[in-house]
Amino acid sequence: MPTREPTTALARLGVALLTISIDKSNGINSAFASVECSANPFDQKSLTHLLPHAGARGMGVIAKRTLGNAPWRFADRPSGHYCETYWLRRKAMALDIADMPWNEFSLRFSAFAPTVSSAIVGTSSIANLPRNIEHVEAGPLPEALFGEACGRFGMLGNDWPGEI
Repeated sequence: MPTREPTTALARLGVALLTISIDKSNGINSAFASVECSANPFDQKSLTHLLPHAGARGMGVIAKRTLGNAPWRFADRPSGHYCETYWLRRKAMALDIADMPWNEFSLRFSAFAPTVSSAIVGTSSIANLPRNIEHVEAGPLPEALFGEACGRFGMLGNDWPGEI
């Protein structure tokens, strides 16, 4: 797994106001310098289908939905809720992240995924920002844990579309 040295946590948690247009050949329009897409343990399509092309062109990659809409907040299926899709995927993947909090796992997965330059983290409270910074400062996930998440998604997620 390629890893990057953490620059600064704040740089990885940056926000960019860019949109892209998609062409049919590989999902990348070379007129833009960066691409923004969903990237988290429960939504990995962009990691294998879009980001390799962006990385090959030297484009910046902005990961959004890095917490996957925080599906761990719900013990029972949140029918009709914005995070229902990710809740179902999380349950199906049945990842064992030991004693790591889910928000830390998801944020570190997303912020340090190959070719990701920056990660957008939504929050309901500014009080969460210091904790998110600490999680990113911890660096990439252990290689085995990152690999397990990718492997489970690869086995189960072939028919799971990327979320917009």
